[in-house]
Amino acid sequence: PVGAKGTTAYVMLEIHYDNPTFKGGITDNSGLKIIMTSTLRKYDAGVIELGLEYTDKMAIPPLQEKFELTGHCIAECTSVALPFDGIWIFASQLHTHLTGVKVETVLVRNGAEILRVDRDNHYSPHYQEIRLLRHRVYVFPGNALYTRCTYDTMTRKEIT
Repeated sequence: PVGAKGTTAYVMLEIHYDNPTFKGGITDNSGLKIIMTSTLRKYDAGVIELGLEYTDKMAIPPLQEKFELTGHCIAECTSVALPFDGIWIFASQLHTHLTGVKVETVLVRNGAEILRVDRDNHYSPHYQEIRLLRHRVYVFPGNALYTRCTYDTMTRKEIT
C-alpha cells in the first residue's frame, strides 16, 4: 500500500530507453495511470534490487575475459527486511550493464546454495526483460540471495 499511515509515502519510476544508434527526434508519449483505492489486494508485489553497489570497490579491470563479482543479500538483511512469513519470488530481471556476459542469482539457506533463482549464461545488455520464473521461489527471513555477474572487458582499456 502507498499513502496510508505507516506505509510507503512515495512511488519511484525509473525508465531506461534503448536507442543504440542515437537516433534523434524521438519523443516518448507513453503514459502512466495511477489509481488509488481503499480496497486492498490480497497480495502485494514489490521489487528487490540485488547485487553490487556502484562504487570504486566494485571496479572491473580492463582486458579481462571472465571477471566475476558477487553481490550478497545476506541472512542478517533478510531477517530484518522481509516479512515474518517470507516472500515468493515469481519473476526476475537480470542486469549487468554493458560488459556483463553471464549472471545468476541463487538462494542460500543455512550457508548452502540450495536453488538457482535465475540464470543467463549468454547475457546481453541489449535484451533485457522481466522473466516469469517456471517455479516460484520461497525466501524465508534469514535466507540469503547471491547474485554473481561475469564480465568481459577485453575491449576496454580502462577500469569499468
